[in-house]
Amino acid sequence: MWIFKVEINNIELTYKVSDFLNEILKSTVSSKTANQILYAQFGIICFFENDNELIEFKKAISFECNTLNEPNRAGYGDFQTNLNLANRVALRLLAKNILPDVV
Repeated sequence: MWIFKVEINNIELTYKVSDFLNEILKSTVSSKTANQILYAQFGIICFFENDNELIEFKKAISFECNTLNEPNRAGYGDFQTNLNLANRVALRLLAKNILPDVV
């Protein structure tokens, strides 16, 4: 996930943080109020320069946005191989005396 040109890679942590931020900022419409909240919670001084940045940030961390913008993980090899196929590949490699570090 990208927020303000920063890539966030730890998905589990990302959702915990975004859920928390969604909750504390959900009814906030002004950057001044949001900055006061972030200062009280985290000690961050003047995170948002204007209301448009707050709106952009809230969209970026919203559940709907996170769900729709998740990339197709299969393109990165993040998918589960059929167990039968995985076993056949492992047996084939073993039969050919091939011992890869990762299958």
